[in-house]
Amino acid sequence: MSRDRASRAFALAVAALLLAAPALARVSPPHATSAPIPFLVVTDASLASEFDVLAAAHTAAGLAAEVRTLQEIRTLQPAARDDAERIRLFLQAEHAAVGTRFVLLGGDEPLVPMRRVHVRGLPGWIPPSLELPTDQYYACLAGDWNADGDTLWGEWPYPPDEPGDAVDATPALFVGRAPVITQAEAHVFVQKTLAALAPRPLANLLAVASNLQPPQFIPDVNPAMLENALTSFASLPPLHVARLYEDVAHFPAASPLSAAALLDSLAAGTDLVLVVGGGGEGTLAAGIGQTVAAADFATLANTPPSFAYLVSAYTTRPGIASIGSAWMNAPGGAVALIGCSDLQMSATAGAFMRMFLDHAYAGGVPTAGEALAQAVAQANATWVSDLVRLSTMGNVLYGDPALAWPGMAPSPTPVELALVSADAGPDRVWLRWYAANAAGLVARVDRRTESGDWERVGTAIGDGTGQLAFVDEGVIAGARYGYRLVQIESGAERPTATTWIDVPLAAGFALAGPSPNPSSDAMRVAFSLPAGAPARLELLDVAGRALVVRDVGTMGAGRHVVDLAEGKHFAPGVYLVRLTQGGRSLSARACVVR
Repeated sequence: MSRDRASRAFALAVAALLLAAPALARVSPPHATSAPIPFLVVTDASLASEFDVLAAAHTAAGLAAEVRTLQEIRTLQPAARDDAERIRLFLQAEHAAVGTRFVLLGGDEPLVPMRRVHVRGLPGWIPPSLELPTDQYYACLAGDWNADGDTLWGEWPYPPDEPGDAVDATPALFVGRAPVITQAEAHVFVQKTLAALAPRPLANLLAVASNLQPPQFIPDVNPAMLENALTSFASLPPLHVARLYEDVAHFPAASPLSAAALLDSLAAGTDLVLVVGGGGEGTLAAGIGQTVAAADFATLANTPPSFAYLVSAYTTRPGIASIGSAWMNAPGGAVALIGCSDLQMSATAGAFMRMFLDHAYAGGVPTAGEALAQAVAQANATWVSDLVRLSTMGNVLYGDPALAWPGMAPSPTPVELALVSADAGPDRVWLRWYAANAAGLVARVDRRTESGDWERVGTAIGDGTGQLAFVDEGVIAGARYGYRLVQIESGAERPTATTWIDVPLAAGFALAGPSPNPSSDAMRVAFSLPAGAPARLELLDVAGRALVVRDVGTMGAGRHVVDLAEGKHFAPGVYLVRLTQGGRSLSARACVVR
């Protein structure tokens, strides 16, 4: 087993452990009927705190966003047949109630499932049928994808023996996915996405093509397919196109494709990468007898990360160390990509790529999610074949669906401030906001009671990570306060919406979790105790072994912060922080990265 597959297997095992463990309580506010929520993140509770920052960034940029956990959705949709159907029913309700349009599925399998749809092949085709992983199940909200009630989803009719399901193939939502398992992977995804929210010109493009046919049939169709796709950029300012083709004899402008040449070009960094060629589960063809493995993509550290479209089998296969997930989870790598979840018919897949690029670059569509949805709708209206679904349903968008890819024309949105989190103890309140320009930003913090006027209570200063934090120590236990953050621009005040906080009468039994998280050294854990009775704070590994044990009951009632690391260096991985007192226990997940 390769190192990349081994590490991915370890991550999947950890994910299974986290799914089996009790999730931290998370309370989402009820919707206000007058407040649209166009952007939703659906994720596991173990990753929600990372995606909260991305939701706040979108809200600050004028696209109101919320994070909902699969654990919440299970309580809202208990009668569904499986988690995938629960998510789809939830999205149908959100689309109708609050106008949700963009959906980011925050997790790879097994955390957030993909639906498998049954696709029949042609007579004599191997395999004769397959179960195609697709996120279009969440995008296309009408119809019943299991209308006949059997074990196969998404069937098209095959008279006279198969009536089929009532499959809707017209996207109503724009869906992307973060192929992450651990909190460290989610953190990398969010940070790369935040950096990509600003519009980016398309200056450099890398075109990669391995041969589809034996040498006697060249010129090969794959590089010809790419040359056709490049005409989608004709209306853009001139850009530099680098070509790596296996068939250099018929395409003299290209350099020879090899594994080393491909990895060197990706590591050097390029705005957009287009790939057409063979692939397997965790491999990509890179010239005669050469392949590049997912482990190679996982080490890419190019800055800024690239965007990519791949016509190659299995590049977004869920739940494995695929080329797509490795590229997305690399330190640099890619910030967004589209690729096939299973097999592909090369000619149809190439035509579908051209549809996407035309909508994204010639049609003026502002986001990748919308461009993919329009390509799906166009293909389904143009072609009627079960095999076409390998392209229309088999292409998965990894990345934020509201991102504009380099060179696209994003919709202008105002930059504002948005609340990330708020917490309260009997003697203080903690607040965090997000702003895209938070580095060095100074904003006024105002507070009021329900019957009083606004008064200034302090200043929040940007910490360079896109966040501003403030602690109010002048509160009265049992009181209710409203808070707002105020920016002053050109002499005019720009306040955020009011956040109301109820200050508890006494300290409760609570575990806020480690900070920072992920961490490379310090592991400061905030918690509160209702009394000075014996209490224990522990750090456990995934096998349940106690690595650190601290007796904290003598610290007394109230809120406390303890550094569990105390100079120790823990191996990279996922850990569990556990607080125990008087028969009660709370846990939080911690992640260590290097």
